[in-house]
Amino acid sequence: MDPASPDKEPSEESTRELLIGISQLVPEKVVQPDLVSNSAAAAAAAAANLGVGDGGAVEEHRSKLISISYTQSPDAQSPDFENAN
Repeated sequence: MDPASPDKEPSEESTRELLIGISQLVPEKVVQPDLVSNSAAAAAAAAANLGVGDGGAVEEHRSKLISISYTQSPDAQSPDFENAN
């Protein structure tokens, strides 16, 4: 396939080969192990701040989030339809 001619559609075989080549590429950046451990430490600290060991505090936050999700938005008002008879 000539890259200078965009009007020609590539064959299925060339498309397949290109996709295989892309899937076999190695990423340029590798995740550093110390970044992963920092993320785990941050998650543990956040859990400690919520008091995960205290089931009451967790349940309180959970119920608050659920109640917020069930409140109706002021923009979502049901329209009043009148009978057209």
